[in-house]
Amino acid sequence: VAIDNEECFLTFLIDNTENKVQGTKLIKMCELRDRMLDINNSIITMSDLNEALKFILENALKAMEKASMGTVFVLENNNFKVASYVGFTKELDDFLLPYNDAFLYVATDGKMDRIVSTGNFQEFERRYPIKTDLGDDSAIQSTISSPIYIKEAFMGMINIDSTIKNAFDEDDIKAMEFVRNNIELAITNHLTYSHNASQSKHDSLTQLYNRYFFDEQFELAKENAIINKKKFFVVMVDIDGLKNINDEYGHLAGDMVIVRISS
Repeated sequence: VAIDNEECFLTFLIDNTENKVQGTKLIKMCELRDRMLDINNSIITMSDLNEALKFILENALKAMEKASMGTVFVLENNNFKVASYVGFTKELDDFLLPYNDAFLYVATDGKMDRIVSTGNFQEFERRYPIKTDLGDDSAIQSTISSPIYIKEAFMGMINIDSTIKNAFDEDDIKAMEFVRNNIELAITNHLTYSHNASQSKHDSLTQLYNRYFFDEQFELAKENAIINKKKFFVVMVDIDGLKNINDEYGHLAGDMVIVRISS
């Protein structure tokens, strides 16, 4: 530009910090979304629930920059039992956490209805000493905990932990929502798969194994007998007079007899 016939440069100085921060957040959320979509596609084909849960935890730790460890707990007899974990030693296999001592329980006043976070877990009075894979000196300093609900029934919780104080921010809490949704999806898929697998092998009336399962097991028993030169027996059980019961009292009565004998 020209000022008083002198050529000058006109420069605008703009603070772009906030735009960069928002851009970084957007990129992180997009990466997390893409990662979770990949997880969704993978866990749908996984029949092993523990495998699916561990897969989700591993990807959750990758998605949260300062995360170090992760655990999925399921509720059993008023205790939390470990269903899957990443970043801890095998001591966690036998670990039981009393329901009332969970950080999620204390932080939500027993409601277990939302995601909670703390940046100084060592101040939590009911913490339990759990060894991590990162060495004897490492300990949980920060944690995010989320409830897991299946069909509106409380089933357990997921914890993402860090060895760094104040490690997690609002973006990590949003990321936790993605992780929780995938955990719930994995458990729902597993329950559906288990139900369908059970239905395909059981008679709907008696709940005994059906002909399909018998044929499958017969072949295994026969092969085992041939290889190991052993005998096995096939026993057939019949109900005398069942046709007479059906003819005189109806098939519902006949079904009741079959169920009774089966039990």
